[in-house]
Amino acid sequence: MASSIYLRLQGDLKQAMRDHDEVKKDTIRLIIAACRLESVSHDGELNDDDLHGILAREKKNRQQSMEEYRLGGREDLSKREALEMQVISAYLPVQLSPDAIESQVKAAITASGASSLKDMGKVMGTLNASLKGKADMKAVSEKVKQLLS
Repeated sequence: MASSIYLRLQGDLKQAMRDHDEVKKDTIRLIIAACRLESVSHDGELNDDDLHGILAREKKNRQQSMEEYRLGGREDLSKREALEMQVISAYLPVQLSPDAIESQVKAAITASGASSLKDMGKVMGTLNASLKGKADMKAVSEKVKQLLS
């Protein structure tokens, strides 16, 4: 498991330990543990795309936890989750803007010849391959629905 992101995580973990940055250290340790767990199912080989998927999943988990903590009145835990999300976001690729997503969706609709919501699967199949890790697929799906209806 020698992808560039994984090596960066290991280096940043060492630096966080030297800096006594508890949030960053704990978050990176959790990410590395998730990577090791995932590598078991992939026979030890994870590439950067796999790690982006793991990071996106971990970020989504933090987002959900943060919302739950806010609903439960636990602002202290909510703030910690927000800090962890910032750490995780540093390792994710830059997300596309809503305008860029819309232009990609329009291009995919044109390329697939989609005309109604029944064709949404064709459009999403094309977009999933090209936008995975670069955009929130839920937002992409909503944009496809909006443009096809």
